[in-house]
Amino acid sequence: MESISDLLFEDVERTVVIAMFLTFGVLFVRKRILRKKASSDINEPAIEATGQAPAAPVGDYETPERSYANTLEGQSNGISWKLTSSVIVTQDEGGHNQVTKRHTLWTSPDVRLPAGKFIFMQPVPGTYKYRPDPKEGLLGNMVKWAADTALDAMVSAYFGDQYAAVVNLDGSETVMAEGINHYFIRSSVPDTARRFAEGPAGELMRQWRSGMQGFDHEDELDMTHFLIADDGMHAGCNVSMGSEEEARRLSDFCSALAAELKKLL
Repeated sequence: MESISDLLFEDVERTVVIAMFLTFGVLFVRKRILRKKASSDINEPAIEATGQAPAAPVGDYETPERSYANTLEGQSNGISWKLTSSVIVTQDEGGHNQVTKRHTLWTSPDVRLPAGKFIFMQPVPGTYKYRPDPKEGLLGNMVKWAADTALDAMVSAYFGDQYAAVVNLDGSETVMAEGINHYFIRSSVPDTARRFAEGPAGELMRQWRSGMQGFDHEDELDMTHFLIADDGMHAGCNVSMGSEEEARRLSDFCSALAAELKKLL
């Protein structure tokens, strides 16, 4: 998946082409992010619910839908957290195939930034290559608008619509962190984000990426996004947990990151 930063470049000719394409296609970005490949099978999440039982199937005759969700709550590394793993099954627009959407959201209220501030971390395949923000002007503004719109869609898909207004290109910077080259990091508190990524949290993230064996969906889990805002820390990925053990492993990792960030605030 391309990072939002890939939309920010200085080559004018390429800028014109991409900006025109995104201008006409940006309305479909969120749908493409949310849409999972068609699947004919569905398994209810296996984690044991704490505080919330699996939701009963819901839907109607026109657009049949089944929805399952399990919630697990706990505390680790001195951080309280809540993890919700969900599966939603719908019919595609033609009514011919089942579409399965899986999602896991981990959140903790124990680590907060000042009001209106954020740190957003998006994993990228391979190595992240820095690109400067577009220059001022008509073309630069078009690219910036398209990138901001795509960023809103991505944030909404992983964390919820309420966070789209929190994460913006204006008033924020792309953060280059030594040793963390597999994440695009954007933040309105760049110094804090840099110290966080270059500290022990960076080593935890490298270890996590190389030690995810045993999860049902390792590849999707590798694309876990992070958002730290004024209401807490959040981690989202488009995969459901296959067991309570998986849910606790992910929660232990996220809480360890949260504990390191808490030391800097």
